[in-house]
Amino acid sequence: MLLEAGSIRFKPIPLLFGLASSILLTVLVIPAIYVVLRDDGKPMSGK
Repeated sequence: MLLEAGSIRFKPIPLLFGLASSILLTVLVIPAIYVVLRDDGKPMSGK
């Protein structure tokens, strides 16, 4: 019974970590893809 409660208590941590890492990956990857796709070898404007 005690072990079951412990597993329930600790299960959300890896789920949160996975969610946070996937959000972070998405936040980093989408702008990177966007920059790569719109950059045709031209110098970036504003720099």
